Amino acid sequence: MARVSIVVTTKNNAAIIRKCLDHIYDQKFKDFICNVADDGSTDETLQIVKSEYPDTKIFECNECLGPAHNRNIVLEKSNEEFVVFIDSDAFIYRNWLDQAIKKMDVEKSIGLIGGKVYDYHTDKIQSIGGQTYLGGTVWLEDCHIDDKRAQIKEKLCHWLPSSTFMMRTHVAKDIGGFDPDYGYLYEDIDISWRVWLAGHKVLYFSSLESIHMMSVTASSTYSDSRRQFMSKRNKMVTFLKNLEWITLIRFSPIILMVL
Repeated sequence: MARVSIVVTTKNNAAIIRKCLDHIYDQKFKDFICNVADDGSTDETLQIVKSEYPDTKIFECNECLGPAHNRNIVLEKSNEEFVVFIDSDAFIYRNWLDQAIKKMDVEKSIGLIGGKVYDYHTDKIQSIGGQTYLGGTVWLEDCHIDDKRAQIKEKLCHWLPSSTFMMRTHVAKDIGGFDPDYGYLYEDIDISWRVWLAGHKVLYFSSLESIHMMSVTASSTYSDSRRQFMSKRNKMVTFLKNLEWITLIRFSPIILMVL
């Protein structure tokens, strides 16, 4: 059995799926199985995967319930030691899996690990970890490549973006995987938070480098108004699920102000 199960979520990504999968199959670390969880694509995405990447296992999730739900479908079938979640508009560097495995093998307290994410369209770093601010506003900490923060080797984070991160499979299953009710937005914040609550660490490790096009699928799937609604709704759900009631009550005025 392979050590790693890779889960790629797709929806009408024929234009970019080759680039995503080529980066996966070019990994230095080869002991993995690659799965594609497709959210009812109507373009040539599945045809490309079936014909050009025959070793890839395909999950056709025709209910169109979103990436959180579809990741769980593959997670339930995964018995590998680690599971990696990758969006189809993300491209991991060749040493990503190798470096992640080595770090997870050494530091058993890590439940979720991710790394430096470069923006596909600019010369900026899109993420060196996710932060949560007063009132619950969340933000990816970005910076320029020559910024001092870009030199940070590793740090603990409240959350990491699900465009590319690895989890221990047993941790992901023990906490119930992604919350399928989220659909899109805040699902990575929620699962990272629950990793912490379960007693494991969420680690940013700069050696894990990837490129992300950012919201390619979401922008073509959800309207701006729908995404705004999901962001506000999922933010409140995340607080209700993961904050102690006394903390929620204490900070509720600030939370309501920034909704």
